[in-house]
Amino acid sequence: MQVEHGFFDFISSTRSEVVMVIPRTDGRVLVMTKEFYPEGVYRLPTGKLHGDESPDDGLRRELFEETGFRLGARSLGIIKYCFQCDGRNSTLTSYMYMMDPTDDETVSQDADEQISGFDYVTAAEIKAIAERLRNLPGRWRDWGLFRAIAHDCVADALLIA
Repeated sequence: MQVEHGFFDFISSTRSEVVMVIPRTDGRVLVMTKEFYPEGVYRLPTGKLHGDESPDDGLRRELFEETGFRLGARSLGIIKYCFQCDGRNSTLTSYMYMMDPTDDETVSQDADEQISGFDYVTAAEIKAIAERLRNLPGRWRDWGLFRAIAHDCVADALLIA
């Protein structure tokens, strides 16, 4: 994926992340927004892995930090990205997980995350979120294109199930 300088510099500091699909018992899935996102933009929770942290360890840490949950999980898949900017390359791996369903209250445990809201959406609404992310303007364009891919994959997996 060809990206602009600002996004390349931001994304090249991340080696890998976890993408968390957290369903309620009614099948809707958790999405979140942050204080600094464009108005109305929600997405699936994700978290950057630290150093040599395994995806499973990072998942448990990030899940608790972002939601307060301690849940079981199964792998949904892996996405490997290659970003390019002015002849430079950077890669990032997203480990996607389906969490066990919960109806517990979602409470962020890490104020530094700046999470400002949670919602629960259907698989079809995740597709709509992907489309919105894909069409973000200006400085959010590359971030939105990147984030849309995991949302498409998750929506497809949920719609097939």
